[in-house]
Amino acid sequence: MGSLSVSLQNAASSQRAFDRALQTIQNNVSNVYTPGYARQRPTFRNAPFNPEAGLPGGIRPGALQDSRSRYAEAAVRDQQGRLSYDEQLQADLSRVEKAFDINSKYAIPATLSSFFNSFSQLSVNPNDKLLRQNVIDQSKAIAQSFQVTSTQLSHASAQADSQIRDSVTSINERIAQLQQINKQRHLSPNSSHDAGLDAEVYAALEEISQYASVQPLFQPDGTVSVYLTGRTPLLVGENQYRITHDPSNSQTAIRDADGKDITGQIADGKLGATLAQRNVLLPGYTEDLNTLAKTLADQVNLNQQAGLNATGTAPGGDLFVYDSLLGEAGTLSTTALTADDIAAALPSAPGGNGNALNLADLGKAKTVNGLNFSEYFGTIGKSFGRELSTARSNSKNGELLLAQTRNYRQDLSGVNLDEAAAELVQFQRAYQASAELFRVLNQLTETTLGLLR
Repeated sequence: MGSLSVSLQNAASSQRAFDRALQTIQNNVSNVYTPGYARQRPTFRNAPFNPEAGLPGGIRPGALQDSRSRYAEAAVRDQQGRLSYDEQLQADLSRVEKAFDINSKYAIPATLSSFFNSFSQLSVNPNDKLLRQNVIDQSKAIAQSFQVTSTQLSHASAQADSQIRDSVTSINERIAQLQQINKQRHLSPNSSHDAGLDAEVYAALEEISQYASVQPLFQPDGTVSVYLTGRTPLLVGENQYRITHDPSNSQTAIRDADGKDITGQIADGKLGATLAQRNVLLPGYTEDLNTLAKTLADQVNLNQQAGLNATGTAPGGDLFVYDSLLGEAGTLSTTALTADDIAAALPSAPGGNGNALNLADLGKAKTVNGLNFSEYFGTIGKSFGRELSTARSNSKNGELLLAQTRNYRQDLSGVNLDEAAAELVQFQRAYQASAELFRVLNQLTETTLGLLR
């Protein structure tokens, strides 16, 4: 009877162990599409065997083994941040692309050409009122082109500020989600091995990495501390430290919970891309555009003042005005000069076309950092085009790299349905074998008891 009793206990414990394994595999299959979920592996341990001491031996369910690779998770987050940076920068710059479209109605190169051509046409007949009026009309057109282009850059800057605010909000919301998980784990110590909560944690971390780089530190109790770029605390235990968006100065800033400027720490993710556009790229384009507008206005005004108008007297005013404090390109406009005020002649030859020729030639002069006006605008457009092209190229490469890192992670810790099916068959047969053994032993026990009666 002793041996039969031990055998029965061993068969029963084997059934419980294999049943636990089957439940684990079935749970893996159920979570195959759960974001952040890592495959759980059933394990077994041998029980002590000492019949005299009442220890029947056999096998028992062991601790579930987590297949998650933190290295693979970090690689995915890192690549996700890089791809999100390039994708966001590409999207941001694409919205600005029309400002540098040479085929646009308000394209600066086209209006520059028409403006200087109007002086060339005037030089043929400097006393023609229609040609003089054409100069005024083209002056207004070039001023409008600068205003429209400057406005497009200003709108892009305002939109970038809105996106920065949204990114900061998203980061804080995801950190708050992790904070609640930390609180739950403090209240329920057994939840430190909860695969469902682990999935939520890693899914949240991957989502945050779309906005900025974060470094998680996992604690023995299952809680996680999170640091922005590994330096600024966002979550420690149950305490969240919110970051904020500060657009009050010319350079938009990100501040930590103590108000310290941490903008320089953020170099990837959507937040890093939008900060780069808002604080570096757009101000650079705007500064170059202002330089072009100022030089154009100053040079034209200088030549205008050097000539004589239709009545043979000094023109009495500039053709262009602007406000340097508000930005030359955005405020460039024409004065109240009339067609007769255009100074087509030189003092040495009243009624002639000498100054009209000088103004026409001004379009080819190397007056802006060694370039003419069209060439200088071309350098702005080339710089913009290079940034946009690089972002597009990096996005394509980044998609491939992210797919590779995710596939690597999937191979290490993802649920493979084919493998799960094979494991289900394996443990089902093991369970059935244990059940059959239990049935046979049970019959033997009843037969033995019958003989004893």
